[in-house]
Amino acid sequence: MDECIRKYDLKGNILQTIHLKEKVNGYRYSFLCLNDSLFVMSQNNEGNNPNELFFINGKGSIIERKANINQFQASEKSYFNNMDWRRSLFRGQNGCYYHRDYSDTLWKVHDDMTLQALLVENKIKKVPLEQRTEYSGKPMSDYITLH
Repeated sequence: MDECIRKYDLKGNILQTIHLKEKVNGYRYSFLCLNDSLFVMSQNNEGNNPNELFFINGKGSIIERKANINQFQASEKSYFNNMDWRRSLFRGQNGCYYHRDYSDTLWKVHDDMTLQALLVENKIKKVPLEQRTEYSGKPMSDYITLH
């Protein structure tokens, strides 16, 4: 089956179909339109998938990938957890955001395909900032924090 992105009007009519030029293996978890010609898609972390975010232009080409920095060895057994199907990519009052599963960091997604760590949950039993895979070298005071 052809993978594509479709734009619809508010009445459900198809305005545009963009055929993806490259197949993305694995389970695509969430999808967001950043602007009229740039889309971002997140991939559920299945352990060894090399990428977690894909930026797709209006012609259907993947123009940027963000590496999966939280790879792990998946169990041979299948486990199913109760999921509420929350969105890892979403639009908020001041832009577009990304939140990885099992992460304390909320990222702002910019139109130039960069991610900015915006909010860090900092609880006593959580992993210290300096030991997190998303650590950038900035002091904790540069982030908005929840305690």
